[in-house]
Amino acid sequence: MTTALYRISSNEIPEISISDDMFVAYPSTIFGVLINPSFTDGIEYRDPLNNYRVLGYSKINDNGTVRNATQEEIDTFEGFEQDDNNQREADRATEHFQNNPQFRRIMVALIKGIIKEDNEGRLWTRDFKAAVAASTSLADFQSRVAALDTPTDREFQDAKDYIIGQVSKDD
Repeated sequence: MTTALYRISSNEIPEISISDDMFVAYPSTIFGVLINPSFTDGIEYRDPLNNYRVLGYSKINDNGTVRNATQEEIDTFEGFEQDDNNQREADRATEHFQNNPQFRRIMVALIKGIIKEDNEGRLWTRDFKAAVAASTSLADFQSRVAALDTPTDREFQDAKDYIIGQVSKDD
């Protein structure tokens, strides 16, 4: 049995097996497998230097038939591959966040810190707007603004300490 691995997004054939390989290590959301397809241009998919995106060797799935890809098709393969790789990374990151409790706890603590800092900035803005609205004169405005809390600068160590303090067994 001959099988051909193809990229679903572009139909590029990156691998051909004459030994029943079903390519199970490849994610089925990105790759498909053709079983005993017809090969109109032979089964060689790599040139003598082992490159597989070369005119005359590069293959494409054409509705279940494997043929040589045109140069125009070959020129699109790299972009599709990059998109697929980016999607695989995004899928792995999502899976990591959902299934790795240590990573999730750190990320939740980080997100809590970002939200806390953002809310403190929003609160200061609301207080400032209230001070402006309530002011009856420039002197009154100046004293109201001077009475507002002055936000403190944060250092990297502050962020690290905050995150470590927020990591919780309950997240």
